[in-house]
Amino acid sequence: MTLWKCSEHFVRKSEENRMKKKNKIQPAMAFSFNSKTEHVFFFKKKGGTMHFDLDLYKPTELEKRISYIYRENGILSPSHMDLDKIAFIYDCHVIYSEKPTMVLYDDAYGGLIFLNAYVTKEQQREDFFHEISHPALHVGCQNTLPELFVDLQESQAASFQLYSAMPYFMLAAIEPSGYENEYISQLSDIFQLSFDFVNRRIEQVQRRIVQGYHDRNTQFRFNNTNPQDHERQLSIARAIVL
Repeated sequence: MTLWKCSEHFVRKSEENRMKKKNKIQPAMAFSFNSKTEHVFFFKKKGGTMHFDLDLYKPTELEKRISYIYRENGILSPSHMDLDKIAFIYDCHVIYSEKPTMVLYDDAYGGLIFLNAYVTKEQQREDFFHEISHPALHVGCQNTLPELFVDLQESQAASFQLYSAMPYFMLAAIEPSGYENEYISQLSDIFQLSFDFVNRRIEQVQRRIVQGYHDRNTQFRFNNTNPQDHERQLSIARAIVL
């Protein structure tokens, strides 16, 4: 894992020296991004504790939609994420059986999500959040769709799975208990998901924070340059397009 990297706060040299003297590093220091002369964090201190800093995070429209639905239905923390309750929101029912994991749904009558009863609880939850995406996002039967459409739906399902299994708004409320691996393990226990799954989601969040950081700095530089420079840049851009 190489992207334990970013947030918007610069590390002051005096603060670094003070921490070194104490021989104590706050958890956020383990999740910092160093881009030559810039140091930024994924975490910030709030109310005396460390929390995931999502100020620069830009959720997708799908994430916003999922988060809105969760909040409207009282799903505000990982402890509220009962599979039967979430299935009910999307007009589905969960059935544990010996059958392979799958979903059957009808636009008029709702859906049935079959989860394999013999896999781990973590795997069941990950499978659930993938399968629930189809009645939540799609209509029709994949068996009648062209392969490219099926691939598109599966790509959308993969995104929905990450967003719905670990909603971004819940991450900011969880105080990290340690460094990189410890934090991932902590989230794995809290959300009842595998270590690898949690790591994928956190790396996705981090990439978006890094992008938000660079977007903000680019916008800042653009807003603070001479208007003539703006016009020159636009002229160059037009020339390239033409």
